[in-house]
Amino acid sequence: MRKISQSGYSLLANLGFLALFLIAFGFCAYWVSLYQHKKGIVEVVNTVSEFYQSYQEKAEDLLKKRIAFDAPIYLKSYELLPSCVEEQSLFDKRRKVCKTPLGEIDIKIDYVYPFSYTYVYTHFTDIYKRNSCEQFLSAEWEKVVPKNWWGQQGYIGVISETTPGKMYFSYNNNYITRDGAQISPTKDQRHQICKVCKKSRYCSVLMFFVLNENIFKNSENAVAIQN
Repeated sequence: MRKISQSGYSLLANLGFLALFLIAFGFCAYWVSLYQHKKGIVEVVNTVSEFYQSYQEKAEDLLKKRIAFDAPIYLKSYELLPSCVEEQSLFDKRRKVCKTPLGEIDIKIDYVYPFSYTYVYTHFTDIYKRNSCEQFLSAEWEKVVPKNWWGQQGYIGVISETTPGKMYFSYNNNYITRDGAQISPTKDQRHQICKVCKKSRYCSVLMFFVLNENIFKNSENAVAIQN
């Protein structure tokens, strides 16, 4: 009986050690995932910033040539985003997009004389997608893109599986009064707008603006990229 009792005690002790090990492992895995997520956000922000830096330099020439495209191959050929790593889009297997650690970036430029319409989608599909949305918007893209580029049509919005979209930023009075956009978004606005991503498989930030040649006549008023 003594032998059986000792054996039973050992089993309980082993189970206790196993439980402690699993808890410790879980905490380590959690902190590692947060660290990887932080690195991922930095990479996504740097990639989009790289695009905007190049686009500001080349936009006027692209507009004059009436360039339009919707695939990463053009981002590379026009040297707008040479670092783009192509992959199939999660949303449309027929489309190619730029791969990121937290999802994908999809950039499209349409030209309908005399305007160039730019769509910059940043799709987050990671497990922290709602937090990704907030951290990404905290880069203050409304200041990164030149102010005169936004005009009265440009905006930043957040889209998810559960909503067609919510306005985050715009100078358009209708978007401000009707859709809740802000001229100077706050931290609380970022938190509220990214709530639309709750229980969604993805969280997407769309930056849209319209360019024409008149914009570049006053380019000295443009806001420079903030490092």
